[in-house]
Amino acid sequence: MMPRPPGVPGTMAQEAEEILSMSIERLERQPVHSGSRLRLFRDRVRLANGLVRTWDILEQPPVAVILPYQSGPDGGRVLMVRQYRYAIGQDLLEFPAGIVEAGEDPAHAARRELAEETGLEAARWVTLPPVFRMPGNSNERTHFYLAGELSPASGYGVDPEEEIALEWLAVEEFESRVLSGRIEDGKSLILWLLAQPHLQP
Repeated sequence: MMPRPPGVPGTMAQEAEEILSMSIERLERQPVHSGSRLRLFRDRVRLANGLVRTWDILEQPPVAVILPYQSGPDGGRVLMVRQYRYAIGQDLLEFPAGIVEAGEDPAHAARRELAEETGLEAARWVTLPPVFRMPGNSNERTHFYLAGELSPASGYGVDPEEEIALEWLAVEEFESRVLSGRIEDGKSLILWLLAQPHLQP
């Protein structure tokens, strides 16, 4: 391979490696707010290039999201929950989800949330890759699960404090709503993508 002329940038892979090796040093951390489900901090940090800046960080517990799927000759259907989201001032259709409590296994949280929000349990579970949804300012880790072979959950009913409505959607209808922008919940869209190789017709 011919040597790169002086002043010509390296390959994209080399540049990416250099960026990944950059470190950010925390100089100071100030608590701003502590709530029941999140803590907000304001950090002073030194970047790899020596610049000092402030960085607001949210510490949040992990979340488990579940795709309840029922196969069938018609192509299958999914169960979603409709609930009002105060921060955006509107209802959203979402897959069931909830907080992973301190010390709780995410898979256990998924089973618990499925039962509490839908009154169902699943005989078939597929664990999908977790993601960080907002890594620029939050440490929230989101765990995804596909739940199949559904049946009524013994000892569980839908939590009366959950102000949600359940909606079964045929896969064809769900995909139509995704493409038309009527499914706006990001974590549900990520889960649907991850679940594709595991869906049984």
